[in-house]
Amino acid sequence: MAKNNSNNENYNKIFEAVLLDEKLMEYAQYEPSEISSLEYALDSKNAIVSAVATIVEGLSEGLSEKEIYNTVNDFLKRKL
Repeated sequence: MAKNNSNNENYNKIFEAVLLDEKLMEYAQYEPSEISSLEYALDSKNAIVSAVATIVEGLSEGLSEKEIYNTVNDFLKRKL
């Protein structure tokens, strides 16, 4: 169980590292408060925030690259 928690912490660090990039925040026009948690980001109205959260969630669930790609692709088609 501790190993699973460690993995979740690693995915949260990846999530934060990507979305706290200043250039991405400026480009995508979102604030750090919009990415307070993975769950919150998944429901974000900002397509980039939601897409990154979807990728990290897929990684944490052990989805294949193809499954993650298809999930994000479908999401972006609906969102944009």
